[in-house]
Amino acid sequence: MKKRFVHIVVGIIYIALIGMFSYLSLQSGESSVQSSNTVGEIIADLGEEVFNVEIERNDHFFALTRKIVGHYLFFVTIGSFSFLFYFLFKKLNLYIRILIHFVTGLSFAFISEFLFQYIASGRCASISDVGIDFLGFVTLSGIATFIVIFIDQRRKKYAKSFIN
Repeated sequence: MKKRFVHIVVGIIYIALIGMFSYLSLQSGESSVQSSNTVGEIIADLGEEVFNVEIERNDHFFALTRKIVGHYLFFVTIGSFSFLFYFLFKKLNLYIRILIHFVTGLSFAFISEFLFQYIASGRCASISDVGIDFLGFVTLSGIATFIVIFIDQRRKKYAKSFIN
């Protein structure tokens, strides 16, 4: 019962993150820039306060912030919850779960970029943004995947040596 509850909570968070990113991807170009600039201002203010340096707030800074926070870090978060969500389907083969996880991440990166932004006014799709999204998606979940595969291989090797 406890495992099922955790799976449901992780699933709700995962779906909420996908919904939130989908909503943000459907914003007009003007709204997206305004949101990104607000986040950029907060990051610049925080950086100036923490590091006691002046941060130049120019187009390059806001574009970089948009790529790092709006694409990369958001997809790190989505990828982490996706990994947890699919990993908890214990009845499916581990490698099938991993395949579903990564295909889902790449598919969502393409859909959010090439479908949602095509629909939104004043926005255009970018293959480099798909790459940034997917890189974010695989960062933590890729590490977790390697760890899980390593543990699975060690467990199988141990079980095989125990039987022989």
